Amino acid sequence: MNYELRPNKAVVRRAIFSGLSRLRERLARPRWSYIGFGSYWFSDVAMARALLGVSDIVSIESDPKVAVRARANAPFDTVRVLEGESVSVLPEALLHRDASVVWLDYTATFDDDCRTDLQTAVAALTAPSVLLLTVNTHVGSYGDSFTKREHWAKQNLSWLSARQCAGFARASSSGPELARELAKHIHAYIEYRAGLQVGRKVLPLLTCSYKDAAHMLTLGVLVGQPTHVRITRKFLRDGEGQFLFSGQRCVQLKAPAITRREKLVFDRCIGGSLGPIHYTDLDGLRLDPRRDQDLAVYSSLIDSYRSCAAEFRYFLEVDF
Repeated sequence: MNYELRPNKAVVRRAIFSGLSRLRERLARPRWSYIGFGSYWFSDVAMARALLGVSDIVSIESDPKVAVRARANAPFDTVRVLEGESVSVLPEALLHRDASVVWLDYTATFDDDCRTDLQTAVAALTAPSVLLLTVNTHVGSYGDSFTKREHWAKQNLSWLSARQCAGFARASSSGPELARELAKHIHAYIEYRAGLQVGRKVLPLLTCSYKDAAHMLTLGVLVGQPTHVRITRKFLRDGEGQFLFSGQRCVQLKAPAITRREKLVFDRCIGGSLGPIHYTDLDGLRLDPRRDQDLAVYSSLIDSYRSCAAEFRYFLEVDF
């Protein structure tokens, strides 16, 4: 599905690329390449080009039919579509490339192939690069009981001890909890793999849990040399990445399901400092008062993230 049809996914993607654009300025504007799973919509590719100035772009497609359609829909001549499973073609995509932004944007759960892709990317990326990972964190996909989640952890988080696998199973009874626990272990694994490379350092950039259909987790790290890490740590400390760039602290994002027309009314009310408002207060819209919670979410998020309201409100700029 086109990511622009998923409000939370659209917000996350826009916020990440906006934050990376500011980080790129701090890092003396590296000429990043972009490697992702663009499908035939290329929403991420268009945003990477617009906000990060990338021209060297690789999109990986596992489905041969989707790969054909992707080539036909490539928005730029510099987009190269590689057909095959990422575990097989990612090494080719990374070969002889300078600094890159790599987004391993899976729709399924974390598994051994994801771990292999992380290992490949951390070893091959040239500093300063950014590595992003998205996986499904729907609890049912990991097991609907402690025993099943513990078994899953032993199979797919093979670097953990038996005690850590049991801890994962206990702490993962809901989507957001599972996302936080899984992110903690993936960040640790990436740091371990980076430690095997001389002079290679990683710094967690972001950890975000959100839900459109299934619960999803997106996390990101900087892969660089000690100088890049020092610059980026100050970037995070100064809040330049804004609300989503919070290191390992897991941010939960839930964009309210409101229309453009409702948004205009809400913005007028919020901007006018009228205090708490309700759907029933908005004459002429004939809205369902049971959706007051959507307005409450919108109000609190805009208040918390006012410094990056443009990124947060981006999902309302498209029809869905």
